[in-house]
Amino acid sequence: MAEHPIVEKTRGKKIGDKIVEDFAKWAAASSARQGCSLRGKKWYRHIERLNFDLIMDRNRGPITSSEFDELHKSTVEKLAKEAQVEIGWAAKIVNMLLKVKVYIHDEGRDGLKECIHPVMDNILIDKLKSEYSSRRDNQAREIFARIKLGKPINGIKSYAQYKNVVDGCRLVARDKKMYLFQVEKFWRVEK
Repeated sequence: MAEHPIVEKTRGKKIGDKIVEDFAKWAAASSARQGCSLRGKKWYRHIERLNFDLIMDRNRGPITSSEFDELHKSTVEKLAKEAQVEIGWAAKIVNMLLKVKVYIHDEGRDGLKECIHPVMDNILIDKLKSEYSSRRDNQAREIFARIKLGKPINGIKSYAQYKNVVDGCRLVARDKKMYLFQVEKFWRVEK
């Protein structure tokens, strides 16, 4: 008896999984359409080389934030080197892939949603700066000082600099009582 068409397989993957994988690649590549030296379909060959098995395999048990951050760093640095782009762009590509796969499609190990980083761009950085620029407390000043280092994205040249911006986002997440990724709630479509 044949499987229902919705669960039939394409190249060893369920059709739904293949659709999500292709959409994630497209969304990631599209996120680099302005200001990046590598654009569009040229990203695909680099994206297809990325290996997320260590964070996606649910049989490995829950993932910790420090384990995720270590894997994220090595993935981003490898992508930046191979694609010959700044760390900021490589991080944006990785984060967009994970946004689709983990946050939207619910893939990955337990605890992964709590670990993934927001997709940073100038809009998000501007909104976060606006949120914290008028507050005068020490926490707001620290958040503002870290967040402002994220713009422009092609100015993020090292993972240490990127981590500084992410740590600012962690402070925002703690301040707003949300997961790190949910800091993206401040991002708005520019009209």
